[in-house]
This record gives sequence, structure tokens and C-alpha cells, in this order.
Amino acid sequence: MPQFKTQILLITAAGISALTGCGQHDQWERVVVSGMVTYNGQPVEKGQIRFIPAEGTSGPITVDPIDLGKYDTKNTGGVPVGTHRIEIVGYNAKEYATASTGPGAPPVRQLLPKKYNSQTELKETIDLSQTEKTLDFNLMP
Repeated sequence: MPQFKTQILLITAAGISALTGCGQHDQWERVVVSGMVTYNGQPVEKGQIRFIPAEGTSGPITVDPIDLGKYDTKNTGGVPVGTHRIEIVGYNAKEYATASTGPGAPPVRQLLPKKYNSQTELKETIDLSQTEKTLDFNLMP
């Protein structure tokens, strides 16, 4: 009987591993993208970068934080191969650190113009010519 319980335990553990995975393993080929984001010559203190698949590109949206101007998509497994619309939001670090969170909380004030986020025209095509890609954004008012 103990051997049977061990087999059940191993099968259960294998099933959980298969479902949760050990990292970003899905159907999309990905490239790790990293770089710097500056606005008017200064690093964006706090923010977020979003790679949103454009028409004809399949895959999930990739969202990663910007901290002191730097971002990296390693934690999300990289950006799926294809063309992406890029949205960048930036916040004042002090306001961001003290902002209320949760339902009903006011949004943190956006420092970047809409042309870089909600009305962005930034696009980039990610291909498999590199396993990692550096993509810097020098944004101007």
C-alpha cells in the first residue's frame, strides 16, 4: 500500500508541474527584450511598458515594470515574435510609492503624453534573429 501512495503522489506532482510549468513555456516563440526609457533626457523613474500584439500577430500582451529607466522582459518570458504596438506609462516615483491602491483608488498621475501610451504609434517587430534584443526609447514632449 505505501508504494501505491507514492505512485499517486508522484503522478499528482507531475500533473501539477505540467499545469504550472517551470517558467514561460507556451506555444509562442519569444525574445527577451530590455532597454532604457527616458523622457526629455531623464530616465523614467517608475512606469510600465506594454508590448501589445498588432493585427496579424498572435500571443499575449507582455507587460513589465520600468524602474529608474530600465525594463526587462525576462520575468514574463520575453515578447512573442511578431509586430507589437508599444505603450509606455510613466509616474513620479514619490507619488507612485504613496499612491492608494485597490478598487475606487484614484489613478496615479501619468507623466508621459498620450502619444506614448493610450494613443501610441510606437511599433516594433520582434523576430528570431536574436535571442535577446535591446530596445531603448528616448521620448520627447
